[in-house]
Amino acid sequence: MYFVDDWVHKEKTPVPHSKIISKMKEEGVKGFTTINALNGLLKKGWIRRSCTFSNRTFYVQLRRV
Repeated sequence: MYFVDDWVHKEKTPVPHSKIISKMKEEGVKGFTTINALNGLLKKGWIRRSCTFSNRTFYVQLRRV
């Protein structure tokens, strides 16, 4: 969630799904664990999933950490 928060406030754009997974892999977290964490944040209402016309998945932050 901190990575999403930093991205949104620095880049001012939604966060690409692939960027989240690659950043977490750098930190030593497996991709499957990251996907489960994103699904948990979606359920709790912290982030929202959005798709573009090219079917790429982005996440939009709804609440700040």
